[in-house]
Amino acid sequence: MGVKEYRFLTRTMKTIGTRSNKLAEAEKGLILVEDDLVTYRFDADSLRAKEKKDILHLKNGEALVKENIANLEAKRKLIATHHGEQWGSAESLRKEIDATKEKIDATTFFFRLSNGRSMMRLRQQVQVLQNRERLVKKDDKDRSKIDREIAKLDKRLSKIDIELKMLKQKWDANRSGLETEIEELVKLRGSTKKEIKLLEEEIPQLWDSIAHLIPFSTALEKA
Repeated sequence: MGVKEYRFLTRTMKTIGTRSNKLAEAEKGLILVEDDLVTYRFDADSLRAKEKKDILHLKNGEALVKENIANLEAKRKLIATHHGEQWGSAESLRKEIDATKEKIDATTFFFRLSNGRSMMRLRQQVQVLQNRERLVKKDDKDRSKIDREIAKLDKRLSKIDIELKMLKQKWDANRSGLETEIEELVKLRGSTKKEIKLLEEEIPQLWDSIAHLIPFSTALEKA
């Protein structure tokens, strides 16, 4: 074996060593990538499950609030039919009471003596009107209370809506980050597999290229 062949042999052997090291590193790297893929995919699945659970919790709360609002609105509608429709507003009843009292106050002492029954009816009318006013005011008070409760529930609905939007933004950002990592790992796995395949094809070819020189190399070492 001449000098030229010997140099080719040593150069090729060095290349084989380099390629073999690269192959070993690529195979180790592929194992790590596969492990990372399993981890990130598990994290993504866990994230989706938690997102679904949190959204369901908020949606259930939203449904409950809407149900409460519907019940209060029905109750408010029912109260409106109690006395107000029949007797009018508390303000109109107050005007009627004042007008009746003024009528009583405007009568003379002698008129009252001679028209006792009429005066009794007027006083009874005042009492009836005052009772009606009291009931209508109670209805107004109950409706106001319901309105305040509905307003609080409306605020709660708005808060839930904001929480849902913020939650979606948070999960979208986290999921996007994980999906990006997974995509990068998939690409890296593909390129690593390609590199391994090329090295596995190249190394045997390199060995074949020096196969005819190896016996001479062994003989030189023994000489």
